Amino acid sequence: MSARKHVALDLDVHLKLAKQRRRSGLTIKAIVNNALRCALSDGQLLRDSIGEVLTDRGYLTEEEYVEIVEQACRSARSHASPDHEAFERLADGTYCSGSWTIRPTHASADDAYETVEASARDGRRRSTHSHVHEVSESVLVLSGHVAAHIEDRIRLLDSLDSICIPEGIAHSLTPLTPDTVLSITFVPSSGVFQLDGTL
Repeated sequence: MSARKHVALDLDVHLKLAKQRRRSGLTIKAIVNNALRCALSDGQLLRDSIGEVLTDRGYLTEEEYVEIVEQACRSARSHASPDHEAFERLADGTYCSGSWTIRPTHASADDAYETVEASARDGRRRSTHSHVHEVSESVLVLSGHVAAHIEDRIRLLDSLDSICIPEGIAHSLTPLTPDTVLSITFVPSSGVFQLDGTL
């Protein structure tokens, strides 16, 4: 007989889990396991631990360590693709990147904003290429589940969750389920996705 393992959670966490279960249709076990996997694989935890060891042993001051981490983040951003290189234009006027098909849906006449719809095109869970935009991006999950990789953090998004990604921040999105659909708004217009399919 194997021993069951339990984690004691605070009431506010139980309430949030129940709400997430109702919204997503996932079991509480699946929600908790996904959240813990992301938290445990999050580079932030490892980075903080490394920082503590280096500063506690006197190899670096805390300020020096913070500067090194900031330099690493700047370097990661510089290696991300410009947005116009991260997406391949297809003959039908849509775009693709990773497991996503992206369809332009609206662009304002004054270039104040543009919207696209991104949908999972296969079940392979391939991310968009890490990229940056020179505009802000708002993502609303219409259905399914998404992992948003923003610089060195991962955030899980479920149906009706949203996230804003400021300009200049390296990011990628991964569809976790084949039914995933996103509505993405760029403010102002990015100029990357054209309704007629031209770059």
